[in-house]
Amino acid sequence: MTAVTSPATKELNLFCDSVILGDRFVSNSAVVSIRGSQIQKVLEMSRSEMEAKRSSGELSNLEDLGPDVMLCPAFVNTHTHLAMNAMRGVTTARDMAGNVVEDVFFRVEGSLTADDVRAFTRMGCYEAVLAGVGACFDHYYFGEAVAAAMAEVGMSGAVAPTLQDLSGPGLVLGGWEAALEQTLSIHRDPALRDRGIVAALGPHATDTVSPKLWSVIVENAERENIPIHVHVAQSHDEFRRAHDRSGLSPVGILERDGVLGSRASLLLIHAMFLSNQDLDKLSPERHTLGICPSSSVQFGFPCDVAAWRARGLGVAVGTDASCSSDQMNVQ
Repeated sequence: MTAVTSPATKELNLFCDSVILGDRFVSNSAVVSIRGSQIQKVLEMSRSEMEAKRSSGELSNLEDLGPDVMLCPAFVNTHTHLAMNAMRGVTTARDMAGNVVEDVFFRVEGSLTADDVRAFTRMGCYEAVLAGVGACFDHYYFGEAVAAAMAEVGMSGAVAPTLQDLSGPGLVLGGWEAALEQTLSIHRDPALRDRGIVAALGPHATDTVSPKLWSVIVENAERENIPIHVHVAQSHDEFRRAHDRSGLSPVGILERDGVLGSRASLLLIHAMFLSNQDLDKLSPERHTLGICPSSSVQFGFPCDVAAWRARGLGVAVGTDASCSSDQMNVQ
């Protein structure tokens, strides 16, 4: 699939008797016009109107999908680690009962190369496409390799190269400075943007990122207008470490270090261990909470989505890594 739109690219028209029309969630017959990899327009019309326009030559290069197909926008998976699909089967039931992220995945990830991540991300993208996903918010190491793989497959989305300076594989995979450089490189790359691939800042979590690094992240987020994609209150261990080091909850750390009060948009993933006081610190205008249902089940601590919605906070759905959720399907 090519994502580069050229004036010489011939327009393809798809007619379908059942087309989901954006956020209206209604199904009508329509013609969807595509040039390159971009949808140019969606024209509602009946089958008889379509046939008349085709006969008159007004609609050319038309493919009739028939009455038994539904055409709808691709799904958006708002939290993935696409490359981790290659780690399916490396965990045991005992691993899943503990801190599988640190005890297993961190150990494997510390040995990865950029070529590994690029190849594994392609695999994850293909699996996502098969699940009807057209955009992923990915958070992983070697961000430029992730972006390259997404472009090769035709996947769009936001790439957040993982930033860590207290602990985690990021310390041995080039350091946070290299990850930040890759973030800015993706953000400023017009070719990637043309393919629908943009950057997000990817601090890993409140127990793996220092106040100094949070300051750097906020500065770049505000200067470059880049959103922040971060795991927050995702485990008992993160919550305990945050409290032991500062006497604060993970959200309290974000408030102390100026993250919540910044102009940056935040996607806060998992958010399982948030109190009502934590939720009251969040802004519906800038802060979105991300739920990964399979991960919540594995941690045995379901998110209080009703409390999120009661405060007007946006809720985004993701699958997390397919090595633990065993899927890329957000449906």
